[in-house]
Amino acid sequence: MIAEAGASCQSPCPRPPLTSLAPRFTMVGDPRVAAFGSGTGGWAMAKHPAKCPKCGGLLQYESAVDEKLVCPSCQAVLAAPGKRKLSDKVDPLLGQTLGEFEILELLGRGGMGAVYKARQATLDRLVALKVLPQALCRDESFVERFSREARDAAALSHPNIIQVHAVGHDKGFHYIAMELVEGESLDAMLKREGRLAPDRALELMKQVTAALVEAHAKGIVHRDIKPANILLTPKGVAKLADFGLAKREATDVTVTHTGAMMGTPLYYPPEAARGERFDARSDLYSLGATFYNVLAGRPPFQGDSATELAIKHAQDAVPPLKPLVPEAPAALCGIIHRLLQKKAENRFQSAGDLLAALDRIPVGGASLPRVGPDVTRTMPEGARGALAERLLAKKARQRRLTLIAAAAASLVLVLVVVLVIVASRGPSPQSAIGSLKSGIPSVPMSDSGQPKPPRPIPPITDHRPPPTPEPPKAEAAKSGPKKEEPPKPEPKKEGPPRPEPKKEEPPKPEPKKEEPKAKEEPTAKEDEDAKKEAEAPQRDAAARAQAAYQAEADKLWALFKEHRYNEADKFLASLEGRPDFKLAADHLKADAEAAGLLREFWGAVERGLAAKKGRFIAFGGAGGAIAEVGAGHVTLRAGAAEVKLPITRLAAKQALAYAELKDDARANLMTAVVLLADGAALQEARAALDRAGAAPSVAIYRQRLEALSLGAAEAAAKAAWLRIEEEAKGRLTPGAAKRLTDMLAAFEKAHATTKLYKTLPQQIEMLKTRIEDSLGYNKWPFDEAEAKRRQKATAQGLGVPVEQDIEIGKGVKMTFVLIPAGEFLMGSPPTSSPQELKNLFGGEVRWYEAEFPQHRVKISRPFWLGKYEVTQEQWQAVMGNNPSNFQGRPKNPVEMVSWQDCQLFLKTLSEKLKKKFRLPTEAEWEYACRAGAATEFYFGNNVQALGDYAWTPQNAAGSTQPVGRKRPNAWGLHDMAGNVWEWCEDWFALYDKQPQKDPKGPPSGAARVVRGGSWSRDYPADFRCAYRCYNVPSYRDVNCGFRACRTIDLSP
Repeated sequence: MIAEAGASCQSPCPRPPLTSLAPRFTMVGDPRVAAFGSGTGGWAMAKHPAKCPKCGGLLQYESAVDEKLVCPSCQAVLAAPGKRKLSDKVDPLLGQTLGEFEILELLGRGGMGAVYKARQATLDRLVALKVLPQALCRDESFVERFSREARDAAALSHPNIIQVHAVGHDKGFHYIAMELVEGESLDAMLKREGRLAPDRALELMKQVTAALVEAHAKGIVHRDIKPANILLTPKGVAKLADFGLAKREATDVTVTHTGAMMGTPLYYPPEAARGERFDARSDLYSLGATFYNVLAGRPPFQGDSATELAIKHAQDAVPPLKPLVPEAPAALCGIIHRLLQKKAENRFQSAGDLLAALDRIPVGGASLPRVGPDVTRTMPEGARGALAERLLAKKARQRRLTLIAAAAASLVLVLVVVLVIVASRGPSPQSAIGSLKSGIPSVPMSDSGQPKPPRPIPPITDHRPPPTPEPPKAEAAKSGPKKEEPPKPEPKKEGPPRPEPKKEEPPKPEPKKEEPKAKEEPTAKEDEDAKKEAEAPQRDAAARAQAAYQAEADKLWALFKEHRYNEADKFLASLEGRPDFKLAADHLKADAEAAGLLREFWGAVERGLAAKKGRFIAFGGAGGAIAEVGAGHVTLRAGAAEVKLPITRLAAKQALAYAELKDDARANLMTAVVLLADGAALQEARAALDRAGAAPSVAIYRQRLEALSLGAAEAAAKAAWLRIEEEAKGRLTPGAAKRLTDMLAAFEKAHATTKLYKTLPQQIEMLKTRIEDSLGYNKWPFDEAEAKRRQKATAQGLGVPVEQDIEIGKGVKMTFVLIPAGEFLMGSPPTSSPQELKNLFGGEVRWYEAEFPQHRVKISRPFWLGKYEVTQEQWQAVMGNNPSNFQGRPKNPVEMVSWQDCQLFLKTLSEKLKKKFRLPTEAEWEYACRAGAATEFYFGNNVQALGDYAWTPQNAAGSTQPVGRKRPNAWGLHDMAGNVWEWCEDWFALYDKQPQKDPKGPPSGAARVVRGGSWSRDYPADFRCAYRCYNVPSYRDVNCGFRACRTIDLSP
């Protein structure tokens, strides 16, 4: 219903009214008749006058006084007259029985009947009993619709759908017994709270979508999704109610009044306004409109009449949702906008696809619902306080339960470790620490609170550079590796406390050999995708050939217009021999067919004129009786005077009247070609093409019709956009995503000034989002096999190798590894804490604080990352010098380089090779380091295996070591732990717990991030994926180097 509407039936819309829509907007009563609990208090009802005060049309239904009634004749929105409580004594069914159901209480009433609370005697259970009014039982269409609702709803069994228990007929009443929901509708909740928090809205949307998956699988379309038809149990379970408008997709039986519009105006799909057939995608539009309301606190469109609302749904752009709800995930806003597309083919094509997309959206922590100020002003003070208290109490209970569970888990872990130690070597504190380090629990995915400012090693007091100057390189070389010192509570101590060496080293575990997997047969979908990929170059070449041919075709049709058919034949012959038009053969064939049809047509005209000798005719500036017809001419006689004129001087529509063509597909095709060649009567040409069947040439003639209707520029833009839409159909592989990116860039460059382009910003943005999503993967964590599969699939789609060698000069190469796009959780999980990490790995609590809170990050595009740290010989090849302390070791990583030095190297390399090289962002670095792992180290949680993957003080022999000697991670990157710290692009800052896309750190700061640990630091914590350190950009040391990164350019 349109609760916000006024009483006027005139649309304020500045556009001309769509008069063809008006007869369709008959409201079929208030469908809000599903079961409501006693807590609703029932609805007060009022009887409306028998006639509409605006037009005098009959009003057939009763309506709740807190709603409005829409006149079925003139669409006037009428307020219910007066509010009065309907006494239970007024309803004659209270206290009566229908079948085995004793009626106890009226719950609500709508256009399709009343809903009562009733008791089923045989099972002694409470049900909701929906009863069709006797006045409507005389209407066979209503009885059929009521019965269909029962049949369709009874066929559905799902926890998010109101269950039908029984259907019957007694004492002249038709009724349905349904599950009784003790709760409230989503509509009632929105009236009370204004809008819901995004996490809550997302959860409810998933539940309703799951209900639609079940209904659509049975071929049932609901056709009236709205907040009033979504019921909420006290436990927060959503149940979809009222299949009173439902219809099976396989049938199209109309059981409402002719032209009656189905659904509720605030949530109409555009196809309803156009009088087109509903399908499952219509439900998805209404679902999108409903949850737009849930998030924004208002529906996407508002108006004073059903007609005005329908026009807006059919024509107006949907107001952007994100500015109204800034805290909502961008992915959720994008999904809702996709659901609200005007064309059904641009929406999700099934509820299952929608549910899969919703499941990929990360869910944040518990939060108070965001209520707009306009809503809170209307809420009673006590209601706001009570709501906040309930939510805070719930959050406190959840926090206590989490702490208890964490404490219990920690206690169990400690007991297990102690038992293992006692059984093996006795209760040695040092061996206990070692056991903890070798058995770190895996990390789950969720959020945490705000951390305190970190102080990793080396420290920067108050974000200022260290006061001591840098030692000269010679002194550094003389003194050997420089030891980093953490902040010391006692100035006399010269280094941080370190664990005592262990007396016994347990044997290192043998690396687990993976069982070879059986080769999987490609699925039909994969075969289809592969075929589409293989045909892509052919499609692109054909599009270019057709665009080139179009200019020549325009010249040909200009000859057709002037009836110069002999010249047209010669011109066609010259085009047929051109090799560059080979892929435009269909267009050439259609134009040759047009030439033949035109000659045939004028022959028919000549015969028609010959059959009408003696009749008067006027054309070509002359008039008279038809005397002679032949050789393409007609002789007119007026008295003693005669004039001979070419038949082609006849106007096209005049000639068609004399041709007397049959009403078949070929004749309609001929009619269309004649009108297209003449360039007039384009609507008649369109109608003729509609009747001309499905011949290949019909589609080509439609393109010419569009060019004549819109103008050449608009037609070209439309053709280009149609090619983009065709390419975007189905699943986007990386290759298709690359082609679409190229096509979009070309489209924006060539057609940005057209009217069509100005109507497409939302569709273009959504398509770009789809492209980004297709280039990435949402599932995380994943194993090594999946990591390599993603690399291979991305490489195939982009047409590049997984690894790429680049010659940088003097015979030296740099090897880059392709890193696929995707998502991951960055930082340490909330199940851990700085104190626990300190207990496991040593050091100080403050070293670990910067790793929190863990947060979801999306890396939207693949990128290249150096397989190895930049080496001394690579630096020498680019810069002509070697700043390293450990000279003469070309395969060792370069060190003694500051962040600023790295930027100069990358700038020089970029200019030399005409490619863009840079440092990785901190998010890219951790994402690449983890390679799908959610564990402390990228190889697992076993600190004893660290020596297999990293150069550390235990195995580095006091200096850096050649790159690539240690085992790589799942993406083939070496030395992501150890050897040298690696500079990242970002300024250092504390984490934000909100999900982020391609984060690049703050715009300014005092220190740059370094990652990965080094050969000189004897703390296992440094080598963990999440560990963060930082230093001023000018800092140089024997343990600082870097790794090069390169962006993959997806633009043409």
